[in-house]
Amino acid sequence: MSNRPIRILVVDGHALFRQGLRQLLATIDDLIVVGEAASGSEAVELVS
Repeated sequence: MSNRPIRILVVDGHALFRQGLRQLLATIDDLIVVGEAASGSEAVELVS
C-alpha cells in the first residue's frame, strides 16, 4: 500500500459549502485538497 496522500478536488456550486468541506478535509491525515471547482466542467478543465 502506498504512503502517498489522497488528493481531493472539491466540486460544488456553493462557495461556502466548498470552503467548509475544504476546512473539514484539511483536518484528516493522508488527504490533500488540491483545488476547488464550482461546476463539473470547471473540474474537468482543472484535471485535464
